[in-house]
Amino acid sequence: MSKWIISVVCTVLLSTLVTILLPEGKLSKYIKYSIGFLIVFVIVQPLFSVDFSKLDIGGQIDETQIVFQENYLDYISDKKNYYLQENVEKVLEQKGFKSVKVSIEYNVAVLGQTQISLVTLDFKNAVYVNESRHIDIIEDIVLPVCDYLNINKEQVNVIE
Repeated sequence: MSKWIISVVCTVLLSTLVTILLPEGKLSKYIKYSIGFLIVFVIVQPLFSVDFSKLDIGGQIDETQIVFQENYLDYISDKKNYYLQENVEKVLEQKGFKSVKVSIEYNVAVLGQTQISLVTLDFKNAVYVNESRHIDIIEDIVLPVCDYLNINKEQVNVIE
């Protein structure tokens, strides 16, 4: 370590002396560049002598201390749930249904992954604004929701 410090100091002093004695001219900028390169090389030189294969960093990382930030995962899950509910309501509005209450239930899998287990569509306060024709619940309501959420129609519960 002390040899390295001495070599850095000597190189800097020598380069300073050469820079002072160097006459101004076309080659001075190239010589200053070379001197700067030499200083950087002397400073970085100890890295070339390190044997990285002998470094043991395995003891530095304790894999049992890796934990999930459950609050953050809950926050993300809530945001995803809100986004999906809002978009299902938009899909139903495009079909002519207003004020439909959408509820999505999840099964939490490994590593915070979620799967939709049940979608409940509450039509108690809903209004149908399109032409007055007969409404096929499966075709007009359930299938568009299933297509959007990529789920089976058995996972959709309609409350009238």
